[in-house]
Amino acid sequence: MTTGSHSITLADLAEGGLNAPVRKVDRLDDFSPATTMGASRYSHSLGRDCTLDALLVNNASDILVVSFHGALDRRRFTLPRFERLNSLKDQEVSSLYFADPALHLDPTLELAWFTGWHSVDLTPILAQWVLTAARAVDASRIILTGSSGGGFAALQVSSLIPHSLAIPFNPQTAISAYFANGFMRGPQRKYVTVVMPELAPDGFDRLEPNLDWASPLGERLSAVQRYARKQMNYVLYATNPNDFHHRDHFLPLAEAAARGRNVQNLRVHEYDGPAGHTPPTPEVFTSVLGNGIEWVRGIGDVGAS
Repeated sequence: MTTGSHSITLADLAEGGLNAPVRKVDRLDDFSPATTMGASRYSHSLGRDCTLDALLVNNASDILVVSFHGALDRRRFTLPRFERLNSLKDQEVSSLYFADPALHLDPTLELAWFTGWHSVDLTPILAQWVLTAARAVDASRIILTGSSGGGFAALQVSSLIPHSLAIPFNPQTAISAYFANGFMRGPQRKYVTVVMPELAPDGFDRLEPNLDWASPLGERLSAVQRYARKQMNYVLYATNPNDFHHRDHFLPLAEAAARGRNVQNLRVHEYDGPAGHTPPTPEVFTSVLGNGIEWVRGIGDVGAS
């Protein structure tokens, strides 16, 4: 059962969206978003003191844009974090924002890629909530987007929604391949220690150097593996060649897409960004999103096989 008040107007929505009324969702299958114009929040307990939090902005559009946040500086941001709200809420689209529930596991955890934990596969849960929200706001086109770890989530969830479009910005495409500056594995170590200790029962530092610790969970932790087989969604991949993710993550994903016969559904947008791994500017984000909106209008209805 979903309980709580309904939506507020977009004019009344504060920065960050946290003043929207929260509706508690007792069971995942009971997620029933408001169909009225405006903004509304939803929260469901997944156990382990973790909540799945979402913000829905109904702007009476046939397009629903879904946003996933990337790594969060926990000294700067509080949970839940609804990323790109300022960039999207005034556009002529409806929008849905997710906060990663696994970040509740540790106050210093910054990145968990929206995978859930060992016993909770979050990707199909997110896909079902996206489809339910799209029906509630009467959207026939779905775009899923995010930068870095949020881009990984966009790729993964989009693959479960036929005819949806993923727009990842410099994402990780395989979590175990995330080597910052070629050697640092801090985000991996924290993730395995806090979120997936089952993958390293003797501790992350005791893993064999050449062992792919993520392999037991396969596609759950690797978009490269997922797109190495045929998918029914589309991808507009935004990549900055000056970012090491271009080499470490884009090229393997592109090769996998070729093996999986997904190339015809993949478009690449290269842009000249700064050296290193940084999120896109609002201008780059808006430009690429505009290209995605133009493309998605020519794609069939979401969920069609």
